Amino acid sequence: MKIKIAICDDEKHELETLRLLLAKISAEADIKTEFSSYNNSRQLLEIIDGGAFDFDMVFLDMYIDEKIGLDLAQAIRKKNNCCVIIFITAFSDRMAECFEWKVSAYLTKPIEKDKLAKAFQIGLTHLEKTSMFFVSVKNKDFTIPFDEIIYFENNLKSVKLYRINEIEPLVFSGTVSDINAPTEYFHFCHKSFLVNFLHIKMIDKSKHNIVMKNGVIIHISRKHYTGIVADFTRFHSSSRL
Repeated sequence: MKIKIAICDDEKHELETLRLLLAKISAEADIKTEFSSYNNSRQLLEIIDGGAFDFDMVFLDMYIDEKIGLDLAQAIRKKNNCCVIIFITAFSDRMAECFEWKVSAYLTKPIEKDKLAKAFQIGLTHLEKTSMFFVSVKNKDFTIPFDEIIYFENNLKSVKLYRINEIEPLVFSGTVSDINAPTEYFHFCHKSFLVNFLHIKMIDKSKHNIVMKNGVIIHISRKHYTGIVADFTRFHSSSRL
């Protein structure tokens, strides 16, 4: 699996230094990475707000132009609860505040390779943990890898969770809109359905339907049609191996 990393720092030299260090650290750990660099907060916020945010890790400077890293962390968490966030800054004055947004590490400049490597490993550990979905059903706790989940479906005041190799769904209290699933893979095609792109066989554009690999057909609502087609095309045009 390739780890997609975003770096945001308004100092171009710092931005490139961090990218090169992370590239070296990930290569030494034999981990494939893809980097995107941003030298202003607006660029990254446009991606977050536009719904195309699919990064596994984000490295943020605390003070960036008119925004601060906490603004970006808050925006990320509104859309994605799985992405690893790591702060790298010249100041330690906001450290306590940042952990409200589930930050994995807080490093101060100048950047030291050993400390950065340790933060990167911590981030990988957190990434592994967030790739699991935890749910309790009838006093039994389930831990399910997200890649084994085919889709979630609203069912009155409960949610049906369909898994590979399981005929009957798990049913638990809640709504689909409350589920924090990896946004790279899970997308709404209807207000009642959150589908996993890994398990889609095809999109039938003539009928506005999704055909899942298990044979289930799910209708795409008019509201979500354009977005789901564009996201599905982008998903399969990106290398993940």
